[in-house]
Amino acid sequence: MLAGVLVRYGLMGGDQSAVVASHDTIPVAKLRLEILRRKAATVPGKEAVLKQVSAELAEREKGIVQADTAEQARAHLMDVLHKTAVANGFDSQGASQLPEPKALGNDYGQVSVDRTSPAGSTNW
Repeated sequence: MLAGVLVRYGLMGGDQSAVVASHDTIPVAKLRLEILRRKAATVPGKEAVLKQVSAELAEREKGIVQADTAEQARAHLMDVLHKTAVANGFDSQGASQLPEPKALGNDYGQVSVDRTSPAGSTNW
């Protein structure tokens, strides 16, 4: 029997599941819990502020072309230009090329559109 125990635990390693002792004492764990509870209590207020700020941003960005890339924004702008021209009865075939967007920070860009009329060029 001793030989069986030696073979089982000595050569095969046996079951090495050991209990890991906590490094925290009860007062330290209670302090951590209190800190986490305080942080959790601020979440609803932060969510409300985020919701309000998101709504304000959406209101400010109303009318801005929403696109993932500059090319998508340019394509959308070209579509709007052509539809507006057709709706107002003038030819928009000259507006087939837009200038490169001018960067406005990291998230925004600006494209100027010129319109040529019999009276001359007008910047929109």
